[in-house]
This record gives sequence, C-alpha cells and structure tokens, in this order.
Amino acid sequence: MVELIAPKTVVSGEPFSVSFTSPTRVAGRLRLTLGKDALPFVLDRGDRVEERSAGHRVRGRRGTFRITDWGTPPAGSEVVLRFEGAKLWITVT
Repeated sequence: MVELIAPKTVVSGEPFSVSFTSPTRVAGRLRLTLGKDALPFVLDRGDRVEERSAGHRVRGRRGTFRITDWGTPPAGSEVVLRFEGAKLWITVT
C-alpha cells in the first residue's frame, strides 16, 4: 500500500513538497485534481524538472518531489493528490 505524505494545507499557487513510500516497487502517475478536473503542474524531482503536465510518471519504493506551477485554485477549496490508489486531500488557503 502506497503512503502519500504532503502538507494538510497549502497556499494557492505556492510550491509544496510531497513524498511517497511503499513496501514494494510501484509505478504510476502522480496526479493533482480539483473536483473532477485535473490540475496540470510542474514536478521538480531534484535532479530534473519535468514539463507541466496533468500526470507525471513516478516509480520506485520511495520518492520526494516538489510540486510547482499548479495554478491558483480558490481559497477554501480542496485538491486531491493521487498516486497508485492512494489519495490525500489538501486544503487550499
């Protein structure tokens, strides 16, 4: 089972860090959604920065990334971080 780690609240449009851990190697797409809409974002892997996309391929047993350029959802809304069946709700301030 994948465990996602991210802040409970984020400032709209500001970069934030996310991590995942899993007992086994996993591969899938890291996604950020607002309601039913996918939010395109830039994924900073530390050694390289991905182009803006609605889903980024991620694999391994663990990883730490920085999400940037993800738009400016209204304050009070909730975005959902999704990866390999795990979901994490994040409140936008």
